[in-house]
Amino acid sequence: MSPAAEAGVAVFLFAAAGGSWLWSLRQHPYTRCRRCDGTGRNSGSTGRRYGRCRKCKGKPERLRFGARMFRGDQGDR
Repeated sequence: MSPAAEAGVAVFLFAAAGGSWLWSLRQHPYTRCRRCDGTGRNSGSTGRRYGRCRKCKGKPERLRFGARMFRGDQGDR
């Protein structure tokens, strides 16, 4: 295989991976908070008492990196 053909295949694969990522962002713009795993509560919470997660402030869904390209607002749900 010639170097030009290898470069073409690499560019095609890179474009396909990027397109798949953009499609995924469009379909699923939100993800769970990594600190509280989507519960909205901090790790010291018990059945009788709980506090809000400090990272997501009790709103467990966060926008994924790059998802603001597809949204007109700032992404706060």
